[in-house]
Amino acid sequence: MLHSSFWYNNWSPYEILGTKVPYVYIHDIHLTIHDIITNDGHHTQTLYTILPSTLAVASNDIWLSFNLSIADAYIWSQNKNGVYSTKSGYSWLLSHHEPDNQTNISCSRIWRLKVPEKFKFLVWLACHNDVPTLALLKHRNIVSSPTCSRCGDHEESLFHCVHDCKFSKVIWQKIGFSSHRFFSSNLMAAWLKEGAYSSRSTLFLAGLWWIWRHRNLM
Repeated sequence: MLHSSFWYNNWSPYEILGTKVPYVYIHDIHLTIHDIITNDGHHTQTLYTILPSTLAVASNDIWLSFNLSIADAYIWSQNKNGVYSTKSGYSWLLSHHEPDNQTNISCSRIWRLKVPEKFKFLVWLACHNDVPTLALLKHRNIVSSPTCSRCGDHEESLFHCVHDCKFSKVIWQKIGFSSHRFFSSNLMAAWLKEGAYSSRSTLFLAGLWWIWRHRNLM
């Protein structure tokens, strides 16, 4: 850390310090970590740039040991030797991933379904919230309105598009999905999971795909 920037390198638990202040005073721009934190103490009081008081106190509680014989380098904290590996990266991802609950669909199970690939791909997009509905396109500033272009009554989320829209309900009813339970669900993931792994999964997924296609054709 002898030559790493105090302001613009991510060296502290508080992320990049330069993003925590309105601006970095010109006299401070080229300061290194070692300029401020030395073996004889901390020198945040010499900064022209004013750190928020809580951050200044926190920075003064950080103690670092400098080795003059080693050049600055990034290390991977999830491995004892500081070197990144695929295994340690995968373990880190798992530790930051929220545990699946009973309403989530396993991506690996999606691809094992005995249905056409286009059906599986649509479900996979749905699980990743990446089906280009008008609500998603509006969120990405691609379209001006998220209102469903079929019924014109509601925002076109994916769940509205394939489940709640009156045009979709007609299709479901015509292919045999007309129970109160089928239409009473209000969770997309739970509804998809129940349909995709039911005894009528092929018919359900075909209906899902054709409803999306019907929407696109309209």
